[in-house]
Amino acid sequence: MAIGAWLCLSLSLQLATARAPGAGSAAAIGDPIEAATVVVGVDPRLGLSIDDVTVALRSHLAGTALVPDVRPLDGDALRDPTAWAEHRLHETPGARAVFWVVADDGIATLHLWLPGDAGAWARTLPDVDDRDAQTESIGVMVRGMATSIEAASTAVEPAVPPEPARVPVDESPTPTQVVAPPRSHVDVALGYLGSNLADRAPWQSAPALRAHLVHPSRATVALGLAWAPPQHAGDALTITRVGIDAAVGVTLRPGRRVRPSILIGGVIEAMGWELRGFGRGWGLRAAVTAGGGIDVALTARVGLTALARVDAWCRNATLVVDGPTGRERLLRGHPAAATAFLGIRVRLGGEFLHPRRPSARHGDR
Repeated sequence: MAIGAWLCLSLSLQLATARAPGAGSAAAIGDPIEAATVVVGVDPRLGLSIDDVTVALRSHLAGTALVPDVRPLDGDALRDPTAWAEHRLHETPGARAVFWVVADDGIATLHLWLPGDAGAWARTLPDVDDRDAQTESIGVMVRGMATSIEAASTAVEPAVPPEPARVPVDESPTPTQVVAPPRSHVDVALGYLGSNLADRAPWQSAPALRAHLVHPSRATVALGLAWAPPQHAGDALTITRVGIDAAVGVTLRPGRRVRPSILIGGVIEAMGWELRGFGRGWGLRAAVTAGGGIDVALTARVGLTALARVDAWCRNATLVVDGPTGRERLLRGHPAAATAFLGIRVRLGGEFLHPRRPSARHGDR
């Protein structure tokens, strides 16, 4: 009696798994029948395009039966990414795994949440300032990790298939998700500033401090302070200069390693003079300026900044003395002068201006 029941059960299983004639060749054991979904969440603070990340993932996952589902991370997901990952894993039909990439202290990190795993795996992405390199790295890492998950999950058939997760239906209206926009940052640079003044002072050097506020819209506000210590402009004349400049403009190619900028603004300069045997004094100059700069990122926070501009002096200074032979002009500034700056830049954006809230990490419960 038991043998007969076993034969009936075996025959029923064979009929249930048999394919209809003409339906195509039989699939190999362990091959996925339906395409699986790989969910990837992207931190908006990285400034990556969702479309660009989707295109890169589709290219890298071609031929793997894995389909990318890329979406931005909202404020709740950034505060608790592991809870967001578990929710997406159960909410997305056919989800194989959930990834998310976030900016942690200026470093882009790719996290992986596995079905049934107790925590997340993380890999650091190279070059946080190069969006193309980040997008390509996401594609390479997700393909390698996602295909490894697929091989591991299909290599061994489980003795008992797991029960599908039951997610309670929430009939309350879903609140509108607000995506956190990219944030402004401030670049502060300390370095060398040089400019020409007059025929008797063809080039003067000064230490300078600059600060650039860069908005996500690429709009840029720049402030600078320079002090040229006393320098000779002839045998008996010494010149001291203190200048403050302000400018507005635009930063091109934001998020890249090399970022040019265009600026227009003005300069106000106090010029001090000391003439042996005559005394000393101060004069005030003002100019309108136009120029451009370039910023080269060395790390996520540190880089090199160079700036070149032309100063057209609307209010100039002329030094004239009355001598035994009459009035003599000792110094008159050029109506237009060139100015150059080169310095080390430190970025004060991200976590310095916007402290992040604590989030769940591996092992935290």
